[in-house]
Amino acid sequence: MIDFAVKAPNYTGTRMHSEPPAALNQAESILRVTNARLRWLESGLPYSLDFEDTYHSAAGAQAESRFIFLDGSDLAARLALQSQADAFVIGELGFGCGLNFLETWRLWQQSTHRPRRLHYIAFEKHPLRHSDLRRVLEQWPDLEPLSARLLANYPEYGAGCHRLHLDSGVVLDLYYGDALDSLRSMSEETRVHAWYLDGFSPALNPQLWDIDIAKAIASRSKPRASAVSYSVAGSARRALTEAGFSVEKRAGFGTKRHCLRARLNTQERQSDIEHRQSELTLIVGAGLAGFMTALALLRQDQRVLLVDSASKIFQGASGIGQLALRPRLFRSASSAATFFAKAFAYAHRQLTEGSHTNGWHPSGVIQGADAMNSKHAQLPEAFSAFEALYDERLLRSLSKAEAETVCGLPLAAGGLFFAEGGWLDTQRFGASLQSLASPTDEPDSLFQLSLGTQIAALRAPESSTSSLWTAITAEGTELHANNIVLCNSHALDALLPDSGVRLQSARGQVSAVGSNGASCALRSVVCAQRSLFPALEGQHTIAASYRRESTSLAPQAEDDSANLAGIEGMLAGDVGLTELTQRQHSPQVAIRSAGEDFLPVVGAAPAVADIVNDFAALRRNAQTDIQGEAKGIAGLYINVGHGSNGLATTPLCGEYIASLICAAPSPLTQAESTLIQPARFLLRDLKKQRV
Repeated sequence: MIDFAVKAPNYTGTRMHSEPPAALNQAESILRVTNARLRWLESGLPYSLDFEDTYHSAAGAQAESRFIFLDGSDLAARLALQSQADAFVIGELGFGCGLNFLETWRLWQQSTHRPRRLHYIAFEKHPLRHSDLRRVLEQWPDLEPLSARLLANYPEYGAGCHRLHLDSGVVLDLYYGDALDSLRSMSEETRVHAWYLDGFSPALNPQLWDIDIAKAIASRSKPRASAVSYSVAGSARRALTEAGFSVEKRAGFGTKRHCLRARLNTQERQSDIEHRQSELTLIVGAGLAGFMTALALLRQDQRVLLVDSASKIFQGASGIGQLALRPRLFRSASSAATFFAKAFAYAHRQLTEGSHTNGWHPSGVIQGADAMNSKHAQLPEAFSAFEALYDERLLRSLSKAEAETVCGLPLAAGGLFFAEGGWLDTQRFGASLQSLASPTDEPDSLFQLSLGTQIAALRAPESSTSSLWTAITAEGTELHANNIVLCNSHALDALLPDSGVRLQSARGQVSAVGSNGASCALRSVVCAQRSLFPALEGQHTIAASYRRESTSLAPQAEDDSANLAGIEGMLAGDVGLTELTQRQHSPQVAIRSAGEDFLPVVGAAPAVADIVNDFAALRRNAQTDIQGEAKGIAGLYINVGHGSNGLATTPLCGEYIASLICAAPSPLTQAESTLIQPARFLLRDLKKQRV
């Protein structure tokens, strides 16, 4: 438990919103984006049919990019000036073919003195298709090494923020959709040093240059942020001036007389360029949530101590031998729908292109009509609702014959197919992650792992001058850290009682059956009342039973029988999957936990007393509009409640926690972070007068 008798620590700069603003929900109401429609000119230039203009000039596109955007922003000198800073953040309106980003990335690589990280945020309403982007980039062979990395990670569909880790210290956030909506939905903590305004011209795309966009840019800017553009149109200059920028014309490139340069009229402080020291974060729980949080922090050059009471990593639900990656679906657009869609996409990129892909099998996943709710099986025609909402590259419905062709076994029915889904061999994956860590007797290492270490209590910093938390082990040893992240699933209450967080737990039993000549034809994961995985080491995993009323970890014969019956019902013929085998490496029974509302619980730990005080008016009127945020405790974070979607949600949630700890741009919108914030249960209790 936390020793609340000690003086409470200072609050974090990252607080939690009480409720998602209606405007944000409206902004996130569309999951699809329309790809750019191109015509290729005889000169080889890509021509936009949407805006009736080319994506770049006919000659000297690279030199023009460097002159207008890099030189215009005085980028090389500013990187050197801020070489002690933690990160330099660039925002671009109009990502297009990515030329400005690639030139910036190359300058970053060539810079001897620079901040620790480059964070590039780009907004694009109509992203290029992968094939079109590849064709455009082929004309610049000197950028090929960087282009190849971009193409390997490039997402061509799906609204919202796509976070790409392209190089050590280089992050690209691609926001697909309306730029103004995207800017307004971003986290309040996101601040940009330099803006590239490179959309199609004001005459062809006036919405990207008006006062609303200019004010949104200013609100997401660092003091004295710069803005540059090829356009000096009067409407663009007036909008920037009204938003608080000082605007000037400078000599243009080539035959163009002028281009634009602007500076935000706010005073820069020394704190804006100070280097953020590497901190130590102690993570409790060496499952998927804990390891994904550790990886995200390591990408931010933070030190990590990962502890677990078990003698091995990936115990509990994370240790099931085979885990499926598939998205959680919704019938209508919402912040929940965008969160789970982008989490799935991020997890897929991390497993496919990340540094630790051992054990990943991109087999695709077929989901039957009764996979989401076995009590109320959905008719196959109901899949049309999902197909209308989600992009066809995320999911498509398959007939029975098509599904059998994909998976290799006779099936009772067709289903939805997730081509980017697959499954993870958790033993191989866990071993690759564990190899990154050093034992605790190497104090100078960036990543330490301590197994068999049970944290019995937490103690908050003892004074306003100390930022160190104390974790006390069962043996009485004290471990000190700047931050603590609780990734200990349903054991959360043991360390954080009276937090207001409510989790529900369910017992799940996994069965293993021996493979045979017929069953080895299975190529993809098939999910219906149960999930059947392709053969691994001579056996198939069948997952999983679901019991809310039991917490026993002892295997039950009746659950094995139910698992076998579940796959029998989804196969059209007998393929001999009847011989139960004893799994050697992973638990057969585990307790899965999720938020009471079936959503993850991720963010700063609630500052209970302050939230109750600040939102007391909700007790009298649940509809009260309170302008403010639910405060979180500085240095204490929660990342639990991922349920059966952990493989899909833990990578993005780990990245989100790292952004909070490091005060970095968030991969989540305000509405998405509000959706999963730990304080949401407390706010609901206030409305229902439970506290």
